[in-house]
Amino acid sequence: MNNKIASPDPELAKSGGRSASLHGTLGHALVFFTAWILITLAGITPRPHLDSLDDVQVGEPSPRTVTAPFTFKFVDQKETERLRSDAEKTVPRTFERVGGVVEGAMEKWDALVEIAQGRSNGLWANENEVTEASQSAKQFWVGLNKEQQNLLSDMAKDPVKTEAVENRMLHTLVDEDILLSQDELRLLQPTASTQAVPWKLKKLDGTMEYNQSGAAVLSVTTAQRLVSRDVADLHFQNTPVAEKLADDLAHAFIRPTLRLDQYKSQLDRQAAKAEIPSVSITVKQNQNIVRKGEEVLQDEYAALVELSTKKQSRAGEITARAMLLAVVLGLFFAFLKRFEPDLYQDLPRTTALFGMAALIVWVGFLVSWASDLNEGVVTPVEYLVPVAAIGILVTFLENSRLGIFSVILATLLVGIQFQWEFSSLLLLGVTGVLAVTHVSGVDRRSQIYLACPWIFGPGLLMAIANHLLENPSYAAFTGNLSPLLWSAIWLFINGVLSVWIAFLLLPLLEDMLGVTTEFKLREISIYHPLLRQLEEKAPGTYYHSLNVSALAESAAAAIGANQLLVKVAAYYHDIGKMEKPSYFAENQFTEEDKKKHSKISPQMSCLIIRNHVKLGLEMAREYKLPEAILPFIAEHHGTTLLSYFYDEARKEDPHGTITQEDFRYPGPKPQTIESAILMIADSIEAASRSMNLVGENQIRLFVKRMINDKTIDGQFDECNLTFKELGIMTESFTRTLKTMMHRRIAYPSNPDIETGGGGKKPEQQPNKVQSLFGRGGV
Repeated sequence: MNNKIASPDPELAKSGGRSASLHGTLGHALVFFTAWILITLAGITPRPHLDSLDDVQVGEPSPRTVTAPFTFKFVDQKETERLRSDAEKTVPRTFERVGGVVEGAMEKWDALVEIAQGRSNGLWANENEVTEASQSAKQFWVGLNKEQQNLLSDMAKDPVKTEAVENRMLHTLVDEDILLSQDELRLLQPTASTQAVPWKLKKLDGTMEYNQSGAAVLSVTTAQRLVSRDVADLHFQNTPVAEKLADDLAHAFIRPTLRLDQYKSQLDRQAAKAEIPSVSITVKQNQNIVRKGEEVLQDEYAALVELSTKKQSRAGEITARAMLLAVVLGLFFAFLKRFEPDLYQDLPRTTALFGMAALIVWVGFLVSWASDLNEGVVTPVEYLVPVAAIGILVTFLENSRLGIFSVILATLLVGIQFQWEFSSLLLLGVTGVLAVTHVSGVDRRSQIYLACPWIFGPGLLMAIANHLLENPSYAAFTGNLSPLLWSAIWLFINGVLSVWIAFLLLPLLEDMLGVTTEFKLREISIYHPLLRQLEEKAPGTYYHSLNVSALAESAAAAIGANQLLVKVAAYYHDIGKMEKPSYFAENQFTEEDKKKHSKISPQMSCLIIRNHVKLGLEMAREYKLPEAILPFIAEHHGTTLLSYFYDEARKEDPHGTITQEDFRYPGPKPQTIESAILMIADSIEAASRSMNLVGENQIRLFVKRMINDKTIDGQFDECNLTFKELGIMTESFTRTLKTMMHRRIAYPSNPDIETGGGGKKPEQQPNKVQSLFGRGGV
C-alpha cells in the first residue's frame, strides 16, 4: 500500500525545490547522526571488557604463558581490605553523655517522697505548674499496690532512710557510666586478642575524653539490679513486697547515662579506612605473570585483568564500533533511497524506522547488562532480544521486504555492539525473518499472536543444534541441559515480548506517522459513526457508495491495485453530502426534493454541489478518518465540469462572462491509480441510474464512453494509469455493472413489472440533477 498520500503543489515544488532539497538533506543527516549516536551510546557501558581472559579462570590451569610486556602495578585487593579492616577495628567508639538524667531523677524522687508523705495536694493545684517529673512520680505511685504504697510511706517518714535511698541512686547515676543495651556494652568488652578496648566520651560541654578501657561501664539492667539489691537489703524488710518495691524504684529511676554516637563513630571508622593506602604489587617488564599449565591464583588473575585493561583502550574499542555502526546505518540509508524512495523522502517515517532500530539495540543493552550481572549462570540471555518486533512493525507500517531488511539491520547492530556469538545472532535473525513471513499475510490484529510459535519453535530447534555442536557426545549433551532450558525460557519470552511491543507501538505509530494499515482500513469498513450517519441522513448516497465500492474493488483487483483501500475509500467519498442531502439526485424521493435546484440560481446550485467535497474533508478530519482516505474525498471528482449548471448559467448570461473554470470542481485531479479508479466507478454508477442499459455490449460502450470522457478531460494526467489498465478496467466495470443491473422475471400477478425488459416503462420527466448523472454525476 502506498502510504504517501499527500501530493505537493506543482508550482510550490518549482519555486522551492532547491530549498526543500536542502532541508531534506539536512533532515536526513540529522536522523542519521542522532541514530548513530544513540546506538553507539548503547555500547558504552561500565561493564568489564576482558575478552583476552575468556579462557583464564582462577583455580584452573592457565592455557598459556603470559609475560608482562611492560612494568605496571596492580592493587592487591585482599591485602588492602585486610589492612583497612584492621584499622577500622582499632578505631575507638565515641559515646556521649546523656544530659538531664540526674536532675530528672532527683526531681522525680522529691515529688514521689512528697506523695508518699501525703504532701502532694499542692503539686497539682495549678495544672500549668505540673512538671514532667511530678507527673511521672504520680504515675509511678498509682502503679503501686496498697502494700507497696504503705511500705514506701513508712520509709518516706524516716528522713534517714529517704536520704540513704536518694544517695544510693544519685551515686549510681553520677559515678557510674550506664549504657542502654548489652549490644552497645559488647563494643567495649575486650576479646581474646585485646585486654582493653579504648573509647571516647563526648561530654555535655562538647569536650572529648579518652578512656583506655570500658570495663567499668555497666548496662542499665546491671545497674538497676545492683541498686535494687542495695535498697532492698539496707532500707526495707526482707519480704517479697519490699524486694518488688526496691526493684520498681530501681527501674523507675536508673536510666542510661551514656549512648553510642553512631554518626561520629562511623565517620571515624571511614576516616581510618581512608588513611590506609592501597597495597600495590609491581610486575616488572618481561616478568612471567603466569606459566602455561600452572594454577591461576587470585593475585595472578588480578594482574592479568590490569594488563588487559591497560592493553585494551576503551576509546579505541568505542571508535571501532562507531565506525562499523556508521557503515551499517549508511547501508540502510542507501537501501531506502534506492528501493524505498517514497519512505526515504518521508522524514518522519524514516525517523521512526531508525528509532525502532535504536530501541532494539537499547533492549540489547539491557539484556547484555543482565548477562554480565548473572555471570553466565542463566545463559544465553541474548535470545531474549526481540529483534522480530522491528520486523513485525515495519511489515505492517511499510512492507514485508523492508521488514526483513530491518531484522537484518537490527541483528547486525546488536552483533556489533555486544559481540555475541554468530550462532546467537543467526538464531535472532532467522526467527525475526520467519516472524515477518508469517505476519505479512495476516488480516486481523489478533493473528499477530501467531508469530510467537514461529519465534519459539524454530528458535528452539536452532538452540538445540547449537548445543549439540558444542557438546557432540551423548554424555556431554545430556550432562549439561541447563543452557537448553534457559534457551527455551528466553525464546518464549522473546516471542511474547516481540508481539507485545508490536501491539503497543503499532497504533501509536499509525496515528503519529499518518500511516494507514490494512488493520485500520478493515476496522473502519466494518463500523464507523460516519457510515451510520450517512445511512440515516442520506440513504441514497449510502447505497450509491456501496455500489461504487463494489465497482471500484473489482477494477482494482483486476489491475493489481490496492483493492481494500479503494473499497473502503468508496464508502466515505461522498460523506459531505450529509449536509444537504436533498440537493443530490440519489436522495430526492419527493417532488419537492426534485424542485430544489429550480428555485435557486445555477451558480448557487454549483456551489452547493461542489461544497460536498470540502464538507467531506472537514468531516473526515473531525472524525479522525485515516489520512489515506482524505485524497479520495478530495480527488474523486478531480476538476470535472458541472456541465448542466454551466449550460444553464450560459443561457442566463447574455454577455458571455461565464467561464468553465467557475463550474469545475476545485480538484486536485487523481494523484494515484486507486483514486482514478474511484473517480471512474463513481461516475459510472451515478450515470447508470438514469440510463436504460440492455445487454453486455451496450453496457461496455457506456463504460468506454465514461472513461473516454474523463481521459479527454485530462482527469488522469497526474496519475500513472496506462491504456492497458484502462482496457482491463473497462472489462471489469462491464462485468460488475452487468451483474448489478440484471432484471428479475416479472411475477404473473403483477402486470406492471417488465418481463425481460420488453414491457412498457412509465415515462420519466427529466429534472436538473438527474441530467447531471448523464454527465458524470455529482
